[in-house]
Amino acid sequence: MCFPSDVENLPMALKEKWGKVVDDLRAGESGKMIQDLQNSWKEIAICLVTAMVYSLLYMYAMSIFPTAIAYMAIIFIELVFVVGGAGLIFESFKTDDKDRKNGYLIGGAVYLLFGVFFNIMMFCFWSKLKEGIAIIDATADFFIATKRIIFVSLF
Repeated sequence: MCFPSDVENLPMALKEKWGKVVDDLRAGESGKMIQDLQNSWKEIAICLVTAMVYSLLYMYAMSIFPTAIAYMAIIFIELVFVVGGAGLIFESFKTDDKDRKNGYLIGGAVYLLFGVFFNIMMFCFWSKLKEGIAIIDATADFFIATKRIIFVSLF
């Protein structure tokens, strides 16, 4: 599109048409979106800088203590399964609606079943988990050595 660089030097008829075009743009959905982007450019820039800082922190954390992060993730997953399953089963005792009670019980049983399945997988493939942690550690070391990779995630 071609936009005039100086509206003041346009003839009056073109000024009026340009004003109508600008008003139509502002009134439409695309104009509102452009206006929102113009109004929030500072917040977007802050988010980009924050994303870069968090990426750096995460890369250093994965390079320094990947095993602890993996164990924390495993503990968090265990808590989700156990607390989620127990919470749904507990909720089933608080309701009188038969369908809702059955839904809570089934949901709780599924959570606990997934928890059991997760524990079986952890038991059977513990050595693979150790290999995965080592690979993540090596990858994090590579990312630390080439910090410009952060820009890929920003773009």
